Amino acid sequence: MDSLNKTVTSYLERATVYEKKTNWVNMKECISPLSPDVFGNGVALDVCAGTGAVSKALIQKGWTVISFDASKAMLSQSELPMPILGDMHQLPFLDNFFEIVVCRQGLQYADIEMAIAEFKRVCRSQILLGHITREDGDTYSFWQDYFTIASPGRKHIFNPNELYHITHNIGLVAKTTQVIKQQDNYVGPLLHLPLNKQTDLIKLLIDTEKGFKTLYNVQVTTDLITYSNRWEYLVISL
Repeated sequence: MDSLNKTVTSYLERATVYEKKTNWVNMKECISPLSPDVFGNGVALDVCAGTGAVSKALIQKGWTVISFDASKAMLSQSELPMPILGDMHQLPFLDNFFEIVVCRQGLQYADIEMAIAEFKRVCRSQILLGHITREDGDTYSFWQDYFTIASPGRKHIFNPNELYHITHNIGLVAKTTQVIKQQDNYVGPLLHLPLNKQTDLIKLLIDTEKGFKTLYNVQVTTDLITYSNRWEYLVISL
């Protein structure tokens, strides 16, 4: 099974709990950097749209939005005007068709250079990216262990400023517009997994070193475990 199939299978399993149990999905702070006021032809492409939170924010701003994702299960969780299934490495759209292309928390599953080349091909003005990175100075091995269990289709665990440097290395000019730290539910995105894997991932966090817990502001109560996500937002002007 290739990476795309692993990813689609993973999101088929988690689709019904994704939006309800993952705090950042609908938080305005995590959406607003990706939903500018309308300009140009007013047509936007939301890549890796998932359950459509960013698409809906763009529609509220007046954009005409195509919501594009590899997972039918995720897109079907919301009533989106123009949901389209497909692979972000081969976008089925004309060159320069969209004024903006938006991608939040999706490039970790991609061949990044290939995906961004496709974003650039179909875009007229701006590519807007939002993604979670690890904290600078953490053990890194924690996330390798975590994603091996939780999301086997994942290709990348982004370091701070990594995507910024990748875009520059392929000849595009990116600007970091915002960095946000957001407390999130650790267990929420795991609820689709078998109980033994949920238990393993909780134990992985509980047993990790104190410095890691401090770095990620890990908070444990009887009914909730939270930790801090570090978000970076980039705009690539074309």
